[in-house]
Amino acid sequence: MKRAGSRGTFGVIGKYAGFAAAAVRQRGLTGALRDVVSEFWFDRCHGLRTTLPSEVRAREAGYSQQVEADAVQYQGVPPRIASAILSHFPESAFRATFVDFGCGKGRGLALGLVAGFRRVLGIELLPSLVEIAERNLCGLRLEHPGCEVRVEAGDATEFELPTGALVAFLYNPFRGETLKRVALRLRYHAAAYPVWIVYVNPVELTTFTAQGFTVEREHRRGGRVEAVLLVPSPIDSVPATSMPISSRRRPAR
Repeated sequence: MKRAGSRGTFGVIGKYAGFAAAAVRQRGLTGALRDVVSEFWFDRCHGLRTTLPSEVRAREAGYSQQVEADAVQYQGVPPRIASAILSHFPESAFRATFVDFGCGKGRGLALGLVAGFRRVLGIELLPSLVEIAERNLCGLRLEHPGCEVRVEAGDATEFELPTGALVAFLYNPFRGETLKRVALRLRYHAAAYPVWIVYVNPVELTTFTAQGFTVEREHRRGGRVEAVLLVPSPIDSVPATSMPISSRRRPAR
């Protein structure tokens, strides 16, 4: 057991070392270091502890193997990238509800508050990360009186979308079937209300374009698309395949 744990630990270390090496290749050493410094600076300015990554083991929280297979480890969204996309939002969008799918330790929610949203909601798979997010957001709640800040633990495919205009924020939190189901529900919501989607590190962008969303803006660096702003294409009705998901599977207790 001890050896297996050691192998697991070394595997995680190796994975994040690979991420760091990829960041250096994409942005250069100076650019990668600048990004790291900006993340720590954002946390310090807002009283957060959101920088360190966290592995996702959904079965420990009672979720299915499919949910665990689709989940991506938590990493705090780079403030520079998210702020660049949010700065181009129309004024009307800031009256929408900001929903961070896979909110982790709460950095995306903090960015939403700082950007000017008055209602920010987070959905996160792991209760342990929800507890961290709640602690992280205590100070920002005091700094933004009158704003609604709420974090829930649960499966994003079962999260009840709030009525009205919606800004969906995703920092590559999950993929595969889970992402498809969330995209489908957002498309159905968009038939009745304005919807904007901020997708940072858009590795499965075609999942959204297949549901009729189009890229309105890209944020690029070094020829690489780091984030996109998606809006629904004009249509008369929801596609026949875009039916609301009625299943309400609950995690085992």
